[in-house]
Amino acid sequence: YTGELMDEEPRESVGPELWTALDLGKDQSYFLSQVPSQSLRSVMFPLGEFSTKEEVRNIALRAGLTTALKRESMGICFVGKRNFKDFLSEYNAVNPG
Repeated sequence: YTGELMDEEPRESVGPELWTALDLGKDQSYFLSQVPSQSLRSVMFPLGEFSTKEEVRNIALRAGLTTALKRESMGICFVGKRNFKDFLSEYNAVNPG
């Protein structure tokens, strides 16, 4: 479980659509809405259909996955141990205000 919850419902007539996750506390569609829809065409979001994190953890426990009991991360997983401000400055210009 990575915390990235959202649901994407493909429709051929308009391309991929971004939907909010059932668990609104973990929904990431607000962030993913900034990703161009073309980039979402081949992405899968298998956790969007689950109601709660506990439901996902229970599935992981039954499957014997060691991550089922892992403490929840509040950081941004892809940033790693880098300084967050430095990370953002690599991709965004500083705009006062």
